[in-house]
Amino acid sequence: MAKFYFMRRLTLISFGFCGLLACNSTDRTSHAAPSPGPQSAPAGVAGMTQVAYVRFEDPVEHAFAIEVPQGWNVKGGLYRLGYFDARIMAETTSPDGQTVIRVGDVGIPPYSLPDRSHPTEGVSVTLPAQAQITIAKYRTGPEFAVRYAQQRFHGECSRLELVGDVAAVPVKFNLPPQPGVTQETEGQAAFRCTSAGQGDKFAFVYAKTSLTEGHGPAIWNVTGLLSILTPEDRAADARNIALHSAQSLQINPQWIAYQDQMNREGEAFAQALARRKMQALSAQVQQFRARMQAMSDQVAGFERHQAAQAQQVQGFTDALNGVTRTYDPLTGQNRTVWSGQSDTYWVNGLGQVISSNTAPPGFHQLQTAK
Repeated sequence: MAKFYFMRRLTLISFGFCGLLACNSTDRTSHAAPSPGPQSAPAGVAGMTQVAYVRFEDPVEHAFAIEVPQGWNVKGGLYRLGYFDARIMAETTSPDGQTVIRVGDVGIPPYSLPDRSHPTEGVSVTLPAQAQITIAKYRTGPEFAVRYAQQRFHGECSRLELVGDVAAVPVKFNLPPQPGVTQETEGQAAFRCTSAGQGDKFAFVYAKTSLTEGHGPAIWNVTGLLSILTPEDRAADARNIALHSAQSLQINPQWIAYQDQMNREGEAFAQALARRKMQALSAQVQQFRARMQAMSDQVAGFERHQAAQAQQVQGFTDALNGVTRTYDPLTGQNRTVWSGQSDTYWVNGLGQVISSNTAPPGFHQLQTAK
């Protein structure tokens, strides 16, 4: 019955931001309906350039809708990884490709606190047809924002410097409260992103995390996530657009009713699985697998293929645990090291590893795993 109670808890939170899957596939480019004309700045934000918005709706299950700038490219939607594991995302890119605003991320699963059965952080657990979770200690919103940024912007920024004097951004998601939450925190972090040949950029992450405890293992989720990457001279406008999109996000009440039905099916599935009575559900299992197979290409589409998605998931887990995967070109050894201030790592003959922008005497460089 442990699995049943575990999945029952996921049921309570899955309709919100259970992981916030970032999904980006070629068949999910926006054909959004216009929103009524230019919009003013969100409450508490001044100096916004007038922007016309269009409405983007999840094309698969019609789970949510969000407003994005007219003429910008938007990709995303809802992806279902199990009865209880439904994740949403919208990624919006300016016409010149210089500004990217993302709500959610495919690499962020629901998390379960370490326990006797799963004591090690970073371990992924797949509950058949139910959910894909990761074992991890609870991270507060501020902690998660910084750790997530290190992974989110790793490919675009050769150096990511935390900026301490940027005014707080009043991020607000208008979503139903999650029942059963025992701890909830939110936080944000702003960075200067240095990238060779492209000039400095402004990088920003807002994260809200929620812990739910009760029967069975304790579960925590990222119940709000927003990230921005933009040239520094566009930071103000990008922040205001991101705030507008966040405030405009709405969950479809009809989809909530549909998810309730999925929850009931999933609970019956979990109970039968726990009692080893899979034969009685064979038709249901086959039907669900067929439904999941129809989505498999879309799930893989965000990073063009499933291997790249898995790499993103692993990369985020590494960032969560504060480690970096490297390769020693002299010995051929794969080596996981503690992440440092620099993205460049050096090792000597004794196996000592240093994070530094310059080569220490007697050390040779490790290659960062891609």
